[in-house]
Amino acid sequence: MLNPIPMKNRYALLAALLSVATCFFAQSEHTTHWYFGNNAGLDFSSGTPLAIGNSGMNAREGSTAYSDENGNLLFYSNGVGVLDDTAAVWNRDHQIMPNGLLTDLTGKATTMQSSIVIPVPGSATQYYLFTLDGYESYYTPEYKGLTYSVVDMSLDNGLGDVIDKATSVVTPATPFLSEQMTATRHANGTDYWLILHESNGINLNSDKFILYRISAAGIGAPITQHIGINDSPGMQSTLQVSSQGTKIAFNWEVFDFDNATGVLSNPVATGSWGYREFSRDGRFLYVAKWSDGLYQYDLDAANVSASVYQLSAYSDFGQIQIGLDDKIYVVMQFNGSFQPYLSVINNPGQQGPACDFSMNAITLVDGVCDIGLPNFIDFVPADHVGMDEAQQLIHLSLYPNPATSGVTIRFDSDEPAVVTLTDLQGKVAMNETQISSGNSIDLSSIRPGSYLVQLKFAGEVHWQQLVVE
Repeated sequence: MLNPIPMKNRYALLAALLSVATCFFAQSEHTTHWYFGNNAGLDFSSGTPLAIGNSGMNAREGSTAYSDENGNLLFYSNGVGVLDDTAAVWNRDHQIMPNGLLTDLTGKATTMQSSIVIPVPGSATQYYLFTLDGYESYYTPEYKGLTYSVVDMSLDNGLGDVIDKATSVVTPATPFLSEQMTATRHANGTDYWLILHESNGINLNSDKFILYRISAAGIGAPITQHIGINDSPGMQSTLQVSSQGTKIAFNWEVFDFDNATGVLSNPVATGSWGYREFSRDGRFLYVAKWSDGLYQYDLDAANVSASVYQLSAYSDFGQIQIGLDDKIYVVMQFNGSFQPYLSVINNPGQQGPACDFSMNAITLVDGVCDIGLPNFIDFVPADHVGMDEAQQLIHLSLYPNPATSGVTIRFDSDEPAVVTLTDLQGKVAMNETQISSGNSIDLSSIRPGSYLVQLKFAGEVHWQQLVVE
């Protein structure tokens, strides 16, 4: 049994651990670096977006990027090639990875959400890069549909390389997939949902959603559901999930989403389609209508479509995306020439004029917008560590902390416990291992950074922060 901790120190420790828990459940550092458009980029490392011009990529529409738990850039991609543009995966040095060329393998089209990155559950170094072909390839033998590659950051001296390149994913879509793709975290905190939609043809969507559960076992069998409007136009739009993983916006509607079962329900019409994004709390939906301005909808309103508020009548907005700072960034697509600006919704969680829309707020460096912004997993769940659970954390201790090659774990139980090590995004760095109090775990294969130790014993779950140097 551990020695009792003085009451004063217990409260101080409890406050610190609550802060750690809140940090864990609110981080989305993988969105720190944005690369999009024609060589454009943003860096959120300081908390305020800094325009950067070091991109090696042209992305006419969709793109994706991924940073590690400390906000360091890992890689980025445009997913598909357009005209003479190169489709590839670029490393943090802005060079195409040795096996990173994707041109002619993943489609040659302008896809609204061409790509997205999902960490491989159970792996500390591998990431799925999903890519999606577009409508230009419909009705041709070259149509690629949905493919995936795996980026392994342990290769090329830590700069990463692509393996299992452009593997086709069989989809129950007849005849095609729409140009929209998004992802969110599964309710179990480890797996993910990849969410797509069927198309009946150019600018004609069906009522079929297609979901894949991504787990340590791999990419699961597709789950399909018919819900919402059938044969609806709306090609120039995006598929979006709220940060809580509980709402999905597609085309003309918003749906409730059960991220434990993958079931959609309760379609609510918004009265418009376009590029979409939720405020961080999920209450407001923002829509940049194709050639028709920027709008806010209150999803708590009795009549959502009637709650519309117009932020701007500018006719050439492109995609919109929430940032690490909870502001929403808006592409300035075209007005006689491609624009070196992004507009910003400064307070997306506020209603009407209080949301504070600022036109041309950010000037880009050595790059211009096209239509798209990076496609991210925007999952940032609410803190679900309650006071009773947090008080239990004081019975778990780690030594040394920071640690290098190993750490000793002590806890108040004579029974063995199961320990798991995750990074601050919830990605498993060390799989479940059974230990007894006073045992040590080997950290020699763990990359330096901040982690959370999860300990399960006596029917309880305990958390403690660990820094590996």
